[in-house]
Amino acid sequence: MKRIIFSYFFLLFTLLFTNCKNSEKNNSQGKGNSSEVSFSVLSEGNNGGFEQDTLLLIRDGEEMKAGWKKLFSNFVEQPDMPSVNFTNQMVVILSMGEKNSGGYSIEVSKVVEKDLQLAVFANYISPGQNCIVAEVISYPFVVISIPQKDKLVAISKNNVISECK
Repeated sequence: MKRIIFSYFFLLFTLLFTNCKNSEKNNSQGKGNSSEVSFSVLSEGNNGGFEQDTLLLIRDGEEMKAGWKKLFSNFVEQPDMPSVNFTNQMVVILSMGEKNSGGYSIEVSKVVEKDLQLAVFANYISPGQNCIVAEVISYPFVVISIPQKDKLVAISKNNVISECK
């Protein structure tokens, strides 16, 4: 059942991602409405509990408890869950899944509200060939809060390779 739900959400977000790309082209041509919205980083790190690339949208306290528990399942003591007012905010958890070394991270650059969706623009940063990184399995993640909207949420990933010198 989990596999079916995951597949459904993967397909949905893939379609939304494609729609984001098309919307960006339309907006650059002066069509459609879009505006940046504020977001706050609630947590970020390299030892999250999601083993696969994940986008998790959280709209209430019970979902937050479950998401927070899963995110910090690798910890003996979980950090305190941030206080979020779900009447006007929602939470997005992004995870890169399991990586074979350190040097990976996720950086949200902006969130844009469009007609039918909110688009989260994120840089998925990987270490370059010249980077010296920890030889340890890592699970990079970021948790952000965004305004509560009755819209679909899509992610626009920008894969970035960090060139260390």
